[in-house]
Amino acid sequence: MKKFTMIAIMMSIASFAMSQNFWTEIALPDSCNLVNIDGTSNGNLYAATNHGLYKSTNNGNEWNLTGMSVSCGNVYIDDNDVIYVNHGNQLLYSSDDALIWDTIQIPVNKGILYANDSVIIVGRLDWYGIHISHDYGDTWTNLNVPVSGYAYKIYEVNGMLILCTFSYNGEGGFFLSYDYGMTWEPTSLNKIYFYGTGAASNSQGVIFLSSSEGVYKSDDNGQSWQVIVSQYPGIFIDIMITAEDDIYGAFDNTFFKDIAPFGVYRLSDNGETWEYINSGMEYDINISRLFQSSNGSIFAYRDRLFRHSSEMPGDANGDMKVDVNDIQCIISFMMSDIESIEFTNADVNNDGIINILDIVATVNLIFQ
Repeated sequence: MKKFTMIAIMMSIASFAMSQNFWTEIALPDSCNLVNIDGTSNGNLYAATNHGLYKSTNNGNEWNLTGMSVSCGNVYIDDNDVIYVNHGNQLLYSSDDALIWDTIQIPVNKGILYANDSVIIVGRLDWYGIHISHDYGDTWTNLNVPVSGYAYKIYEVNGMLILCTFSYNGEGGFFLSYDYGMTWEPTSLNKIYFYGTGAASNSQGVIFLSSSEGVYKSDDNGQSWQVIVSQYPGIFIDIMITAEDDIYGAFDNTFFKDIAPFGVYRLSDNGETWEYINSGMEYDINISRLFQSSNGSIFAYRDRLFRHSSEMPGDANGDMKVDVNDIQCIISFMMSDIESIEFTNADVNNDGIINILDIVATVNLIFQ
């Protein structure tokens, strides 16, 4: 009887509390201008800024300047945890967590697009060209990519490379390479006005592309594309797919006003439904980049940096927020041992059992 009296009290208190936010804002190091972030397999994060390259060993809570103290064009970390940073006509790389750096002279004064093993691709298309090296920069080849515009990024997807470009004159688009950048084939998504592009694939190998013209998907490794238009909210600058196949889109309205609230959206129902995920980052925050670290945390940023952790203590029902519904879920589990509970999240005090102590801990989270 005393047990359920306590539960009733906790429910009454929680009914007046607000939900825990999805996003947590993280202070940027030394008020720097953030270019981009990337991470190694051991969970360390690196932030390229106008003041240098910063490193975090605690999921972004604290940042410390590495020995790379010059302005960084961007940071790129390959599958072998080699860190690449471009600065002017130099590409610097480190294979020991940013302790020792080696230098590669690159043929253009523009950033890195792709690196893995010995393959490095740099450049910005028609303004500077795209150049590839297969020997860590000893020799370079100027690639002939049949498009004018701006090379945004190269993604490795399903064993091939996807070059994402955008242009203000209707010449942007997507190109595929099956030989790691030596030759490129146009897709059907070319000769279109694009602003901002991104590419990702899910565990079934379905490729998703984002752009100012819409979100597309391909079930046949890029041979054909289907546009996703139902309830599409606006212009996506970047797209990301988590290990759990959740799809997120970053919406930046710098050039496109009043289309939809900007920030981060989450896709479900194979593209039919877009959910606005802004709790904790306010309404209408420009977001242009998304990144998931090796520990599952999701980062969203442009001028400000936000984080969401894949494990959310207190989120017992798995709806990505902590509120009174999670307390109800824990109570139902305690009374009938239902199977739909997120056990790790519900076990807030990490003692291996779900009991009234977890209800109290969840109430404390709600009030935070």
